[in-house]
Amino acid sequence: MLGIFGRRVMGLGLPLLYSFSRSELRAVLAHEFGHRYGGDTLLGSRVSMARSAIGRTLAALEGNHSCINALFELYADLCMRVTRVVSRHQEVSAAALGCRVASAATFAGARRRPVIADPAFNRYRETELARALEVGLRPPLVEGFRQPHDRASFTARPR
Repeated sequence: MLGIFGRRVMGLGLPLLYSFSRSELRAVLAHEFGHRYGGDTLLGSRVSMARSAIGRTLAALEGNHSCINALFELYADLCMRVTRVVSRHQEVSAAALGCRVASAATFAGARRRPVIADPAFNRYRETELARALEVGLRPPLVEGFRQPHDRASFTARPR
């Protein structure tokens, strides 16, 4: 409830995980554990929930022009500015740990990786993977993304 009694879990997507080099993975894990060590995960979930609630409220109030709405918009703007500053500080602290564990260049490369890996995996899933599944083949998901395969390398799905 409100992130208090839950268990914190870190998730890395399969395509992203397999697109990192070993040193980039170390840098990213250090960055993410830096958030945990800095207490960002506890505060971050509450900040995220508050920002989402403010965004939903602003969307619901859109089109209404009253004094109360104008005051809420000012409040929302102030909250977003403050939380942005806090979030930026948390990111800089966690990034510093990622740079110390690997190197600044390695960490920077790892930070750019999702821009490359996400669209590439989406394309792979929508074309190669989808076609193989449609014809009853069971493609090697990770290996299929890491390197090109022909359909002969897929195994038939048992019926």
